[in-house]
Amino acid sequence: MASHPNNKKILFGVLNWGLGHATRSYQLIKELLENQNEVLIASSGNALSWLKANFPENQFLELPNYQIEYPKSKSSSKRGFALKLLLQQRKIRQAINQEKKLCSKWASELEIDLVYSDHCLGFYSSKVPSYVVAHQINILAPNFNKWVNKWHQNQLKKFNKILIPDYPDRRLSGKLSQCDFMEYEFIGPLSRMKGLKCNGPNIAIFISGPEPHRTYFETQVFKKIQSDEINPNDREIHIWGAKNRAPIKNTIYHDGNEWDEKILQRCGTWYSRSGYTSIMDAHVCGAKLIATPTPGQVEQEYLNQLLNSSDHS
Repeated sequence: MASHPNNKKILFGVLNWGLGHATRSYQLIKELLENQNEVLIASSGNALSWLKANFPENQFLELPNYQIEYPKSKSSSKRGFALKLLLQQRKIRQAINQEKKLCSKWASELEIDLVYSDHCLGFYSSKVPSYVVAHQINILAPNFNKWVNKWHQNQLKKFNKILIPDYPDRRLSGKLSQCDFMEYEFIGPLSRMKGLKCNGPNIAIFISGPEPHRTYFETQVFKKIQSDEINPNDREIHIWGAKNRAPIKNTIYHDGNEWDEKILQRCGTWYSRSGYTSIMDAHVCGAKLIATPTPGQVEQEYLNQLLNSSDHS
């Protein structure tokens, strides 16, 4: 685990690309606060709203929203997904440049000692030490792999160090966290579920991700519930993040910001997308994770394969 600074004024930027970056940053921000640091949090959109709900006493700043659009097809291909992102490179670069300007401005005006960034690639300062939290260092791009990784590495090199939320020996992120071009440190999995043991008989379902795929996943989940594929034994089903809250036997709905430890501890089986944050959460809690990758998203498809491989435990 990482050793944290003490009594510092820290500026912490969180990427709004799904809620995973916000929920995994929860543990790191909490630990920094416990070490008597002052933490100012910067983010945008849903991530900013989630962080405000969970850290009501902190000061917040607003970053530009990347506003990434995903393919609308339910069965998007890897190439289609990659092309959609490639066509938005200008938008991504503009957001990164805005992050850089804002971070430099805030670091100077607010007398910041350290900068942390959960994969906001422009959120660093040349005047104070800046660390980036990232598990996906090696990008598995189906097209232009060499060019994409060279560009990504050049962005990461602007930070002083990469903080990798994984183990150095038994990696949950597999080859995604391979790094040989700059200083890095493995800080262990990050999870807001730290300290929980989830091994009860009930089922937890976490519906998340970018639209329209969040809705596709929700529809798929409800079909499986109604066909008894998910719950043949009439156990309780607890669902977080659903917009459709149709009354279904033994099914209980929860808002995304709410998570009751007693409820989660009785949910030993989880269903979610195969995002890295979900994998870390399930691992930390000891829950059985049944994951579904977002179609065409190479990282999630790879992580899902790794999760289900016989040599990964």
